[in-house]
Amino acid sequence: MSGLALVTGASGFIGSQLTCALVERGWRVRAACRRPPEGDGIEPFACDLTAASSLPGIASGVERVFHCAGLLGRWGTRDESLHAVNVGGSLNLLDSLAQGSCGVFVHVSAGGVSGPRRERIVDEEVRCAPRTPYERSKHEAEQRVLERAARLGLPVVVARPTFTYGPGDSHKLGLFRAVQRGLFAFIGEPRSVIHPVFVQDLSRGLLLAAERGRPGEIYILGGPRPVTKRALVHAIADALGAARPRLRLPRPLAELAAAGLERAGRAVGFEPPLTRGRVSMLADNFGYSIRKARRELGYAPRFDLQQGVALAVRDYRARGLL
Repeated sequence: MSGLALVTGASGFIGSQLTCALVERGWRVRAACRRPPEGDGIEPFACDLTAASSLPGIASGVERVFHCAGLLGRWGTRDESLHAVNVGGSLNLLDSLAQGSCGVFVHVSAGGVSGPRRERIVDEEVRCAPRTPYERSKHEAEQRVLERAARLGLPVVVARPTFTYGPGDSHKLGLFRAVQRGLFAFIGEPRSVIHPVFVQDLSRGLLLAAERGRPGEIYILGGPRPVTKRALVHAIADALGAARPRLRLPRPLAELAAAGLERAGRAVGFEPPLTRGRVSMLADNFGYSIRKARRELGYAPRFDLQQGVALAVRDYRARGLL
């Protein structure tokens, strides 16, 4: 099946990969963002989701919507900005869709809305406890989108991607560089888990969510399985041909250092190499079950960790980033 699909955040990492996947399958894509891409099968639509006045006509003739736009929780990003984009922008988009017929709406949230866990693996039924401003903004967004969609009678499916990586990504580049340069240190227990998903697997999962997802439901989209932080970092080192990191910092020491670096960063105006959010990402459990997506969507990720990391490294090197 093909038609016209709307992709917000089409110039971003996930949005651009999803746009390519849709075009390859014969869809025309209305690429909505501030600086939309151009190309065969792509209809640029310049807009700012935080400005409702820029959205009229965004969903005209659209059969499916993939809301990939969002603001990441990078250092220095204000809480108010995260809320304005991730919550306010999502609701503005939803309101603009209510004026016409757009088919299914896939809202791209984040696996991290569950917050760091004592449990090594959780599913969609876990009681979310987001900790960072980014996690809280994404959690509030998915809750309010589901509530408003129910009132408006719009079929919304929520997808929660896990730790997404692959060609075109810039957000994980710092991790790869740290491993390559011998500057990476494990924090706390390296057997804590994370759940990587290769971006092409995620794109297929989002397409399946639009095709088979039940309105009002949430689906976690991850890779084949959670892995330990040690396994992830060792896979990166092996793909780079670098030494496997062995240094390990006690968590209390890392948190103390991160707090000091954050204060210095705010005072002097630089991005600290270590923050308390990064300490949590490296030390806490962020492992998920994809059983629901497998069962209901037929989701079956194809790229194991070694394959995906090797492709990411090849892309970074081709772009001169490593």
